[in-house]
Amino acid sequence: MLSLLARLSVPVRDFGIRIPLNRTMAMTLEAVGKCGVDHEHDPESNSSKIMTIFDSESVQNALIRAERALRRGEVIAVPTDTIYGIAALVQSPKAIRSIYQIKGRDALKPLAICVGDAKDVGEYCDVTVDQSILADLFPGPVTLCFPRSKVVNPDLNPGIRSLGVRIPDSDFIRKLAQVVGAPLALTSANLSGQPSALDIHEFSSIWPSLGLVVDAGPLESSRLGSTVVDLSQSDANGRCSRYKIIREGSALRKTQDVLAAHGLLCDAS
Repeated sequence: MLSLLARLSVPVRDFGIRIPLNRTMAMTLEAVGKCGVDHEHDPESNSSKIMTIFDSESVQNALIRAERALRRGEVIAVPTDTIYGIAALVQSPKAIRSIYQIKGRDALKPLAICVGDAKDVGEYCDVTVDQSILADLFPGPVTLCFPRSKVVNPDLNPGIRSLGVRIPDSDFIRKLAQVVGAPLALTSANLSGQPSALDIHEFSSIWPSLGLVVDAGPLESSRLGSTVVDLSQSDANGRCSRYKIIREGSALRKTQDVLAAHGLLCDAS
């Protein structure tokens, strides 16, 4: 328990507060309900699954519960830099199946993954561009598609050779991926075909199927989701010189400008 708490030291945007480690380590799981909205021991209501994050202490507590839920193979709802998403451990076949069942999602539609840092991308993908491009685009509302690595769970997007990777500009989900030490499967928190969610109450119909709902309040976004870019086509040297926009999303212009500055050409076909 103390080793887990010692790893959790999260700067919270808009609050500028960091909990000292000695204070953090003094906290116990029994204290989780004292910060934020947390009714974990109330099984009679969906409210038992909701944790509101509003300061560093509530974020710490939410990270503890989120990690536990993920390691149990559960699907959780989390805020991102664009919309609310649902996440699960990539390496859990059960959790991956649950995402599709919860959303009613077409089994042929692939899921992206989320990692905590740009240095982690190469562990799960064959990166075809300079690391400087990753540094310029991550963290941010962009999904980059590269050839997938063999270490990725074969139950994730079977038959698809490329893999979309996200590093959202959202402190909570990035820190969660770092604490778990493994990639998260990430998709929008809604039923397939329904509008994406900027508030947790907009996807309340799927709460019963989730292990935890992390509430960061209403998100300021256009509901467009991330800009998705295919960088999986490479030359004989394994380098990508042309990119293709799969989804325009919320950061199209910035993404195109960054890629152009690095000499990549847009494939409009």
